[in-house]
Amino acid sequence: MRSLVVLDDIWDANAWSLLSAGFPTQEDTETKVLLTSRNKGVAYRADPRGFLYEPSCLNDEDSWDLFHKVAIFQRVQAYGDHPPATRAKNSENPFITVERMEKLGKEMVTHCRGLPLAIIVLGGVLATKRFIDEWETVHKTIKSHLKTINGDQRSTELGVMEALALSYDDLPYQLKPCFLHLGQFPEDFEMPTRRLINLWVAEAMIPSESSNERENEETLEDVAYRYLTMLAERYLVQVEKRSSTGRIKSCRMHDLIRELCLTKAGQNDFFQIIELRDSNRKMELFSSPMINRPNSIGRIRRISIYFKKFSGFISLGTEECPPVRSALGFSNNIQSAIGQELIESIVSRFKFLRVLDLEDIRGFAIPKGIGNFIHLRLLTVNSAWTGVLSSSIGNWRFLLALYIDPNNSAELIPDVIWKMKRLRHLYLPMEYGKRTRKLRYANLNDLQTLKNFPAQIADVKDLTTLPNLRKLVIQIPDDSRLDEFMAIFQPPFTFNYLRSLSVDLRRNATNIDVVKIRSCCPHLEKLKRNGTQMYKKH
Repeated sequence: MRSLVVLDDIWDANAWSLLSAGFPTQEDTETKVLLTSRNKGVAYRADPRGFLYEPSCLNDEDSWDLFHKVAIFQRVQAYGDHPPATRAKNSENPFITVERMEKLGKEMVTHCRGLPLAIIVLGGVLATKRFIDEWETVHKTIKSHLKTINGDQRSTELGVMEALALSYDDLPYQLKPCFLHLGQFPEDFEMPTRRLINLWVAEAMIPSESSNERENEETLEDVAYRYLTMLAERYLVQVEKRSSTGRIKSCRMHDLIRELCLTKAGQNDFFQIIELRDSNRKMELFSSPMINRPNSIGRIRRISIYFKKFSGFISLGTEECPPVRSALGFSNNIQSAIGQELIESIVSRFKFLRVLDLEDIRGFAIPKGIGNFIHLRLLTVNSAWTGVLSSSIGNWRFLLALYIDPNNSAELIPDVIWKMKRLRHLYLPMEYGKRTRKLRYANLNDLQTLKNFPAQIADVKDLTTLPNLRKLVIQIPDDSRLDEFMAIFQPPFTFNYLRSLSVDLRRNATNIDVVKIRSCCPHLEKLKRNGTQMYKKH
């Protein structure tokens, strides 16, 4: 006897384990099981060999078809294309026509961004409304209707936000802060995996006990990436790009998922978003427009600053400054800038800052007093003018990641990097400035990423003291320096964890010995010379 068993909305892999004895998947049987879940792990637990279908968001045409079926189709069946446009008894409000429903409906359905749940809920709201002003009211307040269903139906039908909130509530406790952290990024922002992982690690959202780094097993970054894949498997983030090996390179949040994220973050005072525009630049920073403004400024620990057509002329002035631990910046155009006055104010007033991420934000030079951030874990100022860095940056004993301008704005980088013993990711410029004489990197045991190692002013033998190096970009000026570099690839020495190596030769130097390098890099996946791929693991 053939049968199809449908198990809808299974949340937990353990729930399937309790049921699985009744549905053997390892035996030849004519019984088929169709299982739906918001968690990809449930499907894999049920049958790793089974067919996994992952529905994507609907396109415009399918979105409209679904909305039409829910909100309009039955009305058309009952009345035809032109239901009576008469007035209700004791009312001056006429019934709505199909033409008007379709016009308003097509405008409203775009706000659902292809999410079937949102379309169904919106259609369900409108299916009960017969009058023009009811549809026009929903049309004007579309976002609030997508957050919750109003009226008497609330007790019997959940709104979109409540339905999506079930996914949040079901998250393991360690994933919830990572999910909430994503809400700091602007709407429809493409979030690089590298940036997310380094932020989560710097903000201590990845507990150290979750990795076994000292046993050379899973690093904190590996755990953070695993958390990101878990969010993707639960469809709380949408994968935007993948590498050739299938690794997630970037992701986005659906608009409605982000609304949920902002709501939950607001309930927990998790972060504050500040919008800076030239129209409000006369205000002080914490008097500027905020999303989910807290009851007390003193409760603010994380701020996310959106620069929207903002020229950068604002400072903290004399206002009360909360003990901010993390500050992120985002610009929606190249004209927006942070301004020197504001960055100087941040450096002088935010004494407890641990994370300062101003990726791609222009308009300022790195302040001389930035070395006073003794609690700093992450600093990203890759579009700022570097100039002369103070030797006080050697105070960054807790720094995990440093990103500065990769181009030619550096005049002097002090020889203090070797003091940053906890450093994990270091992105330096291709040109170190004529005043930079020497740089040491020895014994940075946790360093995983080193971009633009300067063989001209640094000893390549320092590289042999970096046991956890995974990605290396090295600048080599001539053949003699290349020979020194190649000399370190001698057994029994090995770069046990090196995955990516890029060698940038300033002149037409001798070709590099790929076989020799591979013999000392057992896990090497790609090797480039001046951007040209010399080796790629298949």
